[in-house]
Amino acid sequence: MFSSKDFLIARNVTKFEYDILFLFFAISSISLCFADDFLIFYLAIEIQSLVLYVFATFNRNSEYSTEAGLKYFVFGGIISCFLIFGISIIYLTFGSTNFEVLFSLNFLNDDYFWFCGFIFILIALFFKVGAAPFHS
Repeated sequence: MFSSKDFLIARNVTKFEYDILFLFFAISSISLCFADDFLIFYLAIEIQSLVLYVFATFNRNSEYSTEAGLKYFVFGGIISCFLIFGISIIYLTFGSTNFEVLFSLNFLNDDYFWFCGFIFILIALFFKVGAAPFHS
């Protein structure tokens, strides 16, 4: 944060919200790295997304910034439904959302529900990180 102060002053971004939002982003990134359950994973992803929605609309005087933030918010909400749906399919199949329990179970059974849940989670994550072809 301290190393970016000169850059922010040069760009005329001297709002106090920037530091608070950056701290929320850092805390959610750390909690995402240490997540051991799908629920903690989901909460960390959503906190990051909410901070990034605000960063997308940080220039309040630009119509393009407001439009981009609104589109990002709407698409992010839809993709969050995909993530929740994938997590619920995994929970329906195995009865747990803990990563250790899921990795200890045998994934090579004939039940394809876990594969559908994994695909929904993967689509949501690709959209959240902006990977092609899910970037907007």
